[in-house]
Amino acid sequence: MTTPRKFIPNISSKERFENNLKHLVEREGRTIPDDFDIDEIHWATDRIGITDYEGCSEAVIHGYFTINVAGELDSSADIETDISPGSGTVKDDLTELAALMDQVLKDDDQIKIVVHCAMGMERSPLTVVWYLHTKLGKTLDEAYDIVMNARASVVDRRSWINS
Repeated sequence: MTTPRKFIPNISSKERFENNLKHLVEREGRTIPDDFDIDEIHWATDRIGITDYEGCSEAVIHGYFTINVAGELDSSADIETDISPGSGTVKDDLTELAALMDQVLKDDDQIKIVVHCAMGMERSPLTVVWYLHTKLGKTLDEAYDIVMNARASVVDRRSWINS
């Protein structure tokens, strides 16, 4: 089983992506646009976005409800949790987050949610995929297509759901 691309202090996400992680996306047969910025918020729906650790600051500045799914990170997110492949709790954790996201969106029809992890490549996209699947009725393939079209750096980690 692969492990998440965790945060490394003193190395920016942009540097890590360009030098070490871009190949993960290319290995899946996709290309990264020249103007892609991993620190940006990319919107899977009009109200649900994905970003990396650095992008969380932008989300907070804009007043978006932020969820950090990288347990190794201490960010300024509203909710901090850990999606930890191999823990035996990934599916339950994703289901709880999907329910939370659904409730936040229902409670305030103007709020936007941004989910982040260290790189915005694996754990945060998986969280949004699970929301789209369980709350909006998308198949996992459809949900991943939506998320990958929104954020070019996404790596398919559906194998983590039952880990």
